[in-house]
Amino acid sequence: MKRSRLVYLAVVGALLLISFRAHAAPPNTAGSLNCKSLPFVYNDFPTSIHGPARADIIVAGEKNMLPCSGGAYALCYYSGPSPMPCKIDREKNVALCECYGYESSTQDYKYFVDINAILNTCVYIETARKCLPDGSNCTSENSAPVCAYINRNALMPNADLVSTFSTAKVAQYGQGCTQCHGLYAGCMTAPCTKKTNEQGQPIVVCECPLANGSFQVGQNGATCNLGNDLVWSAAYNTGGCPGASGN
Repeated sequence: MKRSRLVYLAVVGALLLISFRAHAAPPNTAGSLNCKSLPFVYNDFPTSIHGPARADIIVAGEKNMLPCSGGAYALCYYSGPSPMPCKIDREKNVALCECYGYESSTQDYKYFVDINAILNTCVYIETARKCLPDGSNCTSENSAPVCAYINRNALMPNADLVSTFSTAKVAQYGQGCTQCHGLYAGCMTAPCTKKTNEQGQPIVVCECPLANGSFQVGQNGATCNLGNDLVWSAAYNTGGCPGASGN
């Protein structure tokens, strides 16, 4: 039964994607998809020529990053080694990443979603139809359909939050870049759960899909291979990061 459901969902997802590509609708026609009435299909399909959604690929720089605000979100951009580890769970084939959690009522930073990394197939298509595949038609805050799904906590099933990007921790970590290659966690729009650690402190843990290939870490001089089944939460910007080198 489980296998049959997975096959069914994969077929639904493939048909949605084929329909999107074959009958590319003009902007502002996204509502006709009605994602609320369709089953959730995990987006494991290529969203660019460089790979699938889980690889968190950025092709067109800032145009790919859709601005949103008003909802709770998790920030995994700096996760990898302790004290914010991303530990591989080999049974689930994901990395369990400890991330920062932000509630809409307590944070002052808007967040951003990489249009190529939306892990809900229908919402990805709905967003790409309105915003264009590179996101260039949704430069104003909350104009992208994906923002409303995140703000209503309706993007990923059984999630307390989803992982996005914001500048909330730039003052602590700075802005850097290290070029790497290998296994990494693509946390953008991954589902997250609120938990408590061994010390009883609240934490957020996100189930980030794994990707393998070139990627960048958002810090200078980072060690690419962390060892001990730890991986970086990272993304692949096809433009690379000039001035930084992997190690």
